[in-house]
Amino acid sequence: MPTNLEDRIVTTKEAAALIERSDTFIRGLVNSGYIAQHSRGKYKTGEVVAGVIAYYEDKVAEGRRDNTATAASEARTREIEARIAARASHLMPTEDALSVMAEITQMFETEFVGFENVTNNPEMRRTLQKEVDGIFTRLAAKAEQAGEALRTGDLDNML
Repeated sequence: MPTNLEDRIVTTKEAAALIERSDTFIRGLVNSGYIAQHSRGKYKTGEVVAGVIAYYEDKVAEGRRDNTATAASEARTREIEARIAARASHLMPTEDALSVMAEITQMFETEFVGFENVTNNPEMRRTLQKEVDGIFTRLAAKAEQAGEALRTGDLDNML
């Protein structure tokens, strides 16, 4: 029998008892290459202890890698959220957009009031008035269509 504790040969059950784990755990470490078998079902205690330490050191390293990956993922998430927030600050609320459209339409109507008076010809006045009225009818329809698209979010069919 060896005098050095590291060289002592133990069975799977003894190795499991030594590290307070199951036989299955020991076999898993053997299959994973952490513990070398001295002979079938027999191990040196020093190799059992070294294998268990190596296994847990690898687990700690995996945890660090996972934490690093998680931190990187969280950083990407924060960056995306910051970009979305920046873009959102450049967007105009729907009601403000509708209000601007109404103001522009009103401004055009105000500018064109009395436009037909540029001529003394009554026939030309009626033609101009009809054309201006047609422009504002079409403009109102397009503004209503655009307003509905803004309210429903269907901007592809806006104009």
